[in-house]
Amino acid sequence: MKRFALLLLALCLVFAFTGCSEPQVYLPQENINLNYNNVSAENSSFWLTENACYYAHAPLYGLNYYAATQDKTEILLNTDNAAFAKIQAYGRLLYMLDWVNGSDYRLHTYDPETKEHTVLESRLTDVLSFFVAERSVYYIQEGAQRSLWVRSEDGANTQVAEAVLSAGVMDGKPVYLVQDGN
Repeated sequence: MKRFALLLLALCLVFAFTGCSEPQVYLPQENINLNYNNVSAENSSFWLTENACYYAHAPLYGLNYYAATQDKTEILLNTDNAAFAKIQAYGRLLYMLDWVNGSDYRLHTYDPETKEHTVLESRLTDVLSFFVAERSVYYIQEGAQRSLWVRSEDGANTQVAEAVLSAGVMDGKPVYLVQDGN
């Protein structure tokens, strides 16, 4: 009986304090200088633009990249792998990173207007995430420690930094945080 009374008292307190929280307010994206893509790209398999939501989905075998608008959802591209996939939109191009096999990843682009698909790299190793800045593709590789790499327009891959904790874009330029000592 005492347990029941304590449980009832605890439930009453929980319900009493949940009413004290502030109401949720929606702020339009243009007023907060930040959008969903900025804060979730490293962990997200979809990307939002003003016109569409781009995402990857693996039904049974293979991997499909989709574009969903108010009017329709269409398959943009099919690939023969069915695992890890990330997609981001920059300008008119979609940049995609997906798992090929083992520790190999493929970085490729797709132009929804012309339907042109271009493989930038097909044998990147242990890639965690990527972003585009200053007309180059930056990517973080896992290994003994994370490292930041850049793939320039001419196709050269160059290591930017070792011991990278995180990386991203600020004011259109790549920035990264490295571990220095402890």
